[in-house]
Amino acid sequence: WSYCANNIVYVTWDIVDRLAWKNLFYNFPYEKRLELLKSFIEGFRINSVSTMFTNRLQIVETVILNNEEEVAEYYASKLANKQEGIVVKNFDLIWEHDKTILGMIKLKEFKECDLVIVGWTAGKPNTQFELGVGSYLCESSCGKLVVNCSGLTMGQRGYERVDDNDSALGIKLIERFDPAINLGKIAAIKFNYVISKKGSTTKSLNLPNIIEIRESFDKSVAETLE
Repeated sequence: WSYCANNIVYVTWDIVDRLAWKNLFYNFPYEKRLELLKSFIEGFRINSVSTMFTNRLQIVETVILNNEEEVAEYYASKLANKQEGIVVKNFDLIWEHDKTILGMIKLKEFKECDLVIVGWTAGKPNTQFELGVGSYLCESSCGKLVVNCSGLTMGQRGYERVDDNDSALGIKLIERFDPAINLGKIAAIKFNYVISKKGSTTKSLNLPNIIEIRESFDKSVAETLE
């Protein structure tokens, strides 16, 4: 508790009216919300009962960028400092809960690697793909990186449409589909960065998705962790 009292800070990046938050929609431009947030934090610092709390409420680093070149330069500086990326917002951006809206874009670095498919897991119970493939277990040729990857097409999951001309009829399992059909094939994986797994000697990947399973075996050897 002593460590928490002396070290924890609360970093904010937006502020929403309480009633608007309950309604999941706030038609108030980001520029005004940012001004309000800065004012709120400054008031907190001025009125803190103790100097030890004055810096406990902070605003995430926010800068004004005027063109694509400045965005690219700022983004590169964050990657150089081992940070994940940046979020670019338009000053007119409104707030809407859990929806992708115009005026905001997240920039993250993604890389690609080739791993071999060594196993598979079933789809999540009570979902449309529960009887098919949920993800493929992939690993590097050295065995030092092991990761469950999704991003599969409907066919790779073992499903097809009941009627190709009418999507409303839903999907069905492909007759005699074998989930092991892709074992041993090389998969091209898109990912953010390599991560460590707690209690494991192997590494994994952040935000992994299969972008291609090499059906033709044009590449038969996976990459190493290095």
